[in-house]
Amino acid sequence: MRYIGNKINLLEFIEKPLKENKIKQGIFCDIFSGTTNVAKHFKKLGFKIISNDNMMYSHVFQKAYIENNKTPKFKKLDKIIPNSNIENVFAYLNNLKGKKGFIYKNFCKEGSQNSTYTRNYFSKQNAQRIDAMREILEIWKKKKLLAKNEYYIILCAILEEIPFVSNISGTYGAFLKIDDPRMSKKFTIKIPELIQSKKPH
Repeated sequence: MRYIGNKINLLEFIEKPLKENKIKQGIFCDIFSGTTNVAKHFKKLGFKIISNDNMMYSHVFQKAYIENNKTPKFKKLDKIIPNSNIENVFAYLNNLKGKKGFIYKNFCKEGSQNSTYTRNYFSKQNAQRIDAMREILEIWKKKKLLAKNEYYIILCAILEEIPFVSNISGTYGAFLKIDDPRMSKKFTIKIPELIQSKKPH
């Protein structure tokens, strides 16, 4: 995820005192977890993770990557998606027809042109693709077709890919005046790299 303050380049520095003191197990506490890169790193190393962050996007990432310990089956979606494993569910979402929903009406030029402020964060195609995925995800949740971890894994995947088609420099405080080339990329979601574990996190 493109995010100012992302600690991915600091992982070696953070791990160094543990290596120096030969600490290979225990509880690792990631107090300001953000994109969860630090928590994910130490979960992979076998630590039990306690993570925290007040930002909602981070809560979603923590539910998907840290609390969740397995690749889900999506069994309740079998009526909608034949053989509803994670690969088929993500393929289904990536092939949805776009919808003119909240993102389209508020965050792309064409959808917001009659509003008080015209916004240009996404192309109209990508805004509609994001809307289609978000809407179907909430419908599935409302109909109880998703387990909690399944819901968060899909939402995490959507949030993680949005910055790569956004017309921003790194935050959503403002959009760029000259369209960033990444806006022309087709918005698609990828299956998150889930970390298997037997420990409760």
